[in-house]
Parts: sequence; structure tokens; C-alpha cells
Amino acid sequence: MPLLFGDVIFDLASGHNMLSGDALMRILAMSPDSVQRCIFVTGVAGIYTRGPKVFDDAMLAR
Repeated sequence: MPLLFGDVIFDLASGHNMLSGDALMRILAMSPDSVQRCIFVTGVAGIYTRGPKVFDDAMLAR
């Protein structure tokens, strides 16, 4: 099982940029045979409408 995470990457326009793990999964999910299951590990318990550590109005979605 591959373990993916975001990292700083080289960017022609700015010299560097952040490639997030979320963006990697969106790219991989475009190929129907590449991803069957995906698990995201986060620093909060649950799935929120927004980042609960940053936004006071974040609500537990699931």
C-alpha cells in the first residue's frame, strides 16, 4: 500500500510550490484502475465542513 503525503516541489513560475496529498489523490483518482480505496489520516476526529482548528464555524459533517 503506497503512502502519499504533500511536499514542496519545484515550480517554473515561482521556484517552489506545495503539492498537497489531496491534490495527489485527485490526480490518481482520474485513472479508474489506479485507486480502489483511500484513507486520509488527519489531526482531528471526524470529517468537518472546514478546518476546525482554523474556523470556529466548522461543523462535523460525518
